[in-house]
Order: sequence, then structure tokens, then C-alpha cells
Amino acid sequence: MEHKAFEFDWQFFKTDFLAILHNALASNDVVPLHSYIEENVRFLVDPYEGEPLNLDWRTQIENVHDVHTLGDFAITRFYDPNKDYGIGSAWLDCGDCLTHSSQAALLGQTVGPSFNPFDPGKMGSYFQSPDEVSQSFELLSKSDNPLTIEYLSFLRSCLARKSGLYVTF
Repeated sequence: MEHKAFEFDWQFFKTDFLAILHNALASNDVVPLHSYIEENVRFLVDPYEGEPLNLDWRTQIENVHDVHTLGDFAITRFYDPNKDYGIGSAWLDCGDCLTHSSQAALLGQTVGPSFNPFDPGKMGSYFQSPDEVSQSFELLSKSDNPLTIEYLSFLRSCLARKSGLYVTF
């Protein structure tokens, strides 16, 4: 299990796609996600390989009938999957060396309905708004844990650009 963290355009996501994703998760309806991908395909990439989607994107996506899978591709409009700043496999050691609140600051909040939150990898998917990034930065900057030192630099750059975070496993 690897902690992956990406700078995320939270404001654009919130206004352009969050409601579509939430409603798709609530209804398990893929049609709005298909439409979103179709309309924005030139801005989207494969979240695993980072390669641009092509006009025949349905052949690039393994399960075009799953809202989580489609959402995973659609949210690449708001981050670059090639720029991972997470703590990687060091996450597995966090339980022993970080407080619960520090661990939470490395994550964020889920999006979607409580009965079906967005989780394409089925191991956790979290978001932080720019305000939450600021709170995480404040909390983690009080820690002297070596796991968080490099991560703080990443959070600082997100703060400077007023970006949010996308964290996934």
C-alpha cells in the first residue's frame, strides 16, 4: 500500500465536476461520467500511466460501467498523475510513529455519498481543499517526524498556489 499525493485544482473540481461525481456515485449512473469524459477527453489522461486519453477512450478504460473507474479517469482533469508527492510505502510505518491527527492530515476527506464514497482503488481516496491543506500544514509542521519533512515542502508549494490535494492508495 503506497500513499500517493497530488497537487489538485480543488476550486475547479468543486465547480466543474464534484456534483457530477457525487450524483453518479449516489445513483450508480455512468451516463453523466461518459458525457463528461467525452466532452473533456482532450484534457484527460490515464491515471495509472499518465498517457493522454484518445478519442476512442472507451478502449483505454477497463471497466466503462463502473462509476469509480470512470471518475478516476475524469478527475485527471484536475491533477497530474505523473507528479506524486506522497510518502509512498512509508505510510505503512505511520501507525507507529505519527499521531492519529497527523495521519489524518496526510489524508483528507472522502467525497461522494457516505454509502458510496469515491474510491477507485478500493484502498482509500481523499481530498483536501486549500483551507484543509493549510490546516494540515500547520499540524504537520509541529511534528519533527522525518516522514513529514519532505511532505511539508509539498504542502508549502500547494499553499503558495492555493491548491488542494488528492490522496490515494
